[in-house]
Amino acid sequence: MMRRLVACLAVVACPAFAVKEVPATALDRVKSGKTPFLALEFYSKMCGSCQEFLPMLAEAEKKLKGSQIDIGKINIEDKAGRELAEAEGALQDGLPSLRLYFKDKKGELTFERILDPEVADFPDADEIVSRLETAKMRAPGGDEL
Repeated sequence: MMRRLVACLAVVACPAFAVKEVPATALDRVKSGKTPFLALEFYSKMCGSCQEFLPMLAEAEKKLKGSQIDIGKINIEDKAGRELAEAEGALQDGLPSLRLYFKDKKGELTFERILDPEVADFPDADEIVSRLETAKMRAPGGDEL
């Protein structure tokens, strides 16, 4: 409960977090190989849980600086963001939805869920980093990068 309160206060005190808003075409960078790993959060500005999660994701992004994992967020309130979320099935996960995108052995775009839609509590920044790095290691070539 205290963690949620602190996260909510952080949102109020500092509404602009480091996690960058990316265009709905962000997955093209993964498909082209320019970005080997993209952790993408699907969120809504109207979603309280999304706002609660954002400081933890921003802290994880700081810890991953210099790694092969880029982090971005897509607002599903924007038409292109909603279309991407629907096409990817991210809305079925609930919001926020955090996925690590990469290419599979055949070179096709795929992802691994980082947030479990069945678990109400969010992981802290260290756990997010751990989950992203573990997912990266399971990806083809992830242990070589």
